[in-house]
Amino acid sequence: MQIGNYNQKRKSINYGPVGFVTNNDFYIEIVADGDNIKNAELNFNYKYKNLEKLIENNNLLYNLKLIQNIWKPLSFCYELALLSGAEKIIGLPISIKDELIRIFFSESERIISHLIGLAEVIKLTGISIFFVQSMRFRNNFLKKRELIFKKQNFYQLLILGGVKKDIEIDDLYNIYSFLINIKSLIFEMEKIMSNIAFKNRTINIGTISKKLAEAFSLSGPNARASGINYDIRKINFNSAYNMISFEIPLSDAGDVYSRCYIRIEEIKQSLDILLQCINLLKSSEFNIYENQYLIEDNGKINKGQYSIRQIYNSVESPRGEFGMFLVTEETDRLYRCKINGASTNAAQALEQIFSSSSFSDIGIIIKSLDIHINEISR
Repeated sequence: MQIGNYNQKRKSINYGPVGFVTNNDFYIEIVADGDNIKNAELNFNYKYKNLEKLIENNNLLYNLKLIQNIWKPLSFCYELALLSGAEKIIGLPISIKDELIRIFFSESERIISHLIGLAEVIKLTGISIFFVQSMRFRNNFLKKRELIFKKQNFYQLLILGGVKKDIEIDDLYNIYSFLINIKSLIFEMEKIMSNIAFKNRTINIGTISKKLAEAFSLSGPNARASGINYDIRKINFNSAYNMISFEIPLSDAGDVYSRCYIRIEEIKQSLDILLQCINLLKSSEFNIYENQYLIEDNGKINKGQYSIRQIYNSVESPRGEFGMFLVTEETDRLYRCKINGASTNAAQALEQIFSSSSFSDIGIIIKSLDIHINEISR
């Protein structure tokens, strides 16, 4: 910089690793003019796990354990995407009670995921107490869950055709009674979000227009914060979600503040969904189908049970649409498996978002998108 003429030179800067806002490292090559970013290029430090090929070469039971180990400890939606896809290939009916139990734990996981994501955004504005409280809340939730399953692994619950065992209503209500305490923490977060200092750091920062969100196929809270009304739970007509009443929060600003607002509203909706699941299970006599005989102890699927050869199956994970394209040759192993994670599309949009942002906003933009590096490096 020449002070006399006040000319600023554009310099290329390596920003990273950004381990404080992601699970693993990636670097950003930035061309900046002072604090303003003119161009950005992402370079991911892939820790390639070869997950898709591992799924293709192993049986279903092993794959559930594999997904649990990679996306632990909140991996229910990812396991459910694989399991429900296999059920559709086989043409296996799922009881309403099984689906309601699955919905209950899927929404409880969404609550914890959104809570931690919100706490990390607030942490980057200078307030770290919410992150400590959120992690403590998550650990206590895992302990509650462990008391029911006897282990923390979800593959102890999920099975092809439903769930391995019936879950007592009292156990579900104990989890709900614990999660309802999150309202006090959310209330404190909303007070922080109403503060002028937080608004200055988040409003009109990292803005994603509706056109840009559609161009990069964003989904989940990131898309709904830009005005895109898209939720797998609403368009999946064969799901028990049709028995549950809930709203899809929307915003059209598309900035960091809107993405935080959407996640807070989704936590409130998920808490209401948990209560509706409990009430439905209490008021109705739903039976669990005896489908355990369709899968052997070693995880192999008996032959002669396949209704279709291939399918794209997706679920609404906390970060958005998580889909798996599965192809089978009517054996106990998949012929092909391709994964589509919401974080992949969000990461591709970062370069476009950064081009109109300042250098100091990079961290909070990345965290507001809630990018999970394991969805990208697979």
